[in-house]
Amino acid sequence: MTPIQLSFFKITVAIAAVDNNIDDYEARRIRDIGKKMEIPGDIVDQVIKKMLSFDSEKDMVEWLSSDIVAISRQSKGVRQSMLDSMNRSAKNDGDVCPDEASLLKQCMKAWSISINE
Repeated sequence: MTPIQLSFFKITVAIAAVDNNIDDYEARRIRDIGKKMEIPGDIVDQVIKKMLSFDSEKDMVEWLSSDIVAISRQSKGVRQSMLDSMNRSAKNDGDVCPDEASLLKQCMKAWSISINE
C-alpha cells in the first residue's frame, strides 16, 4: 500500500460516509475496495470508524485536506492509471453492484473537482 493509495481510499470512504452512516452492505463493499487497493483490513476498519466519528462535513474535509493535496500533486497519468485500475477491478469482479460503480464515479468526480480547484 502506498500513501497515495491510502489517500484515494480515504476519499472513497468519505464519499460513502457523507450521510454519516455506513450500513453493513456499504461496509462490505468498502472492505472489498480496500482489499483491491491492497489496504490492510485493520486500516480499512480504522478509516471507516474515523469517517463516522466526524460531527460535520467540514471536520471531515479538514481531516482529508492533506490527502487531497497529496493526490493533486501526482501527475495526471498516475491519477488516471489508479482510477483505471480500480475501474477494471470493479468491472472484472463477479459481484460488482451498481453502488460500487456509482461510488467509483463519485470518487472520480470529487477527485477531479478537488484537483481543479
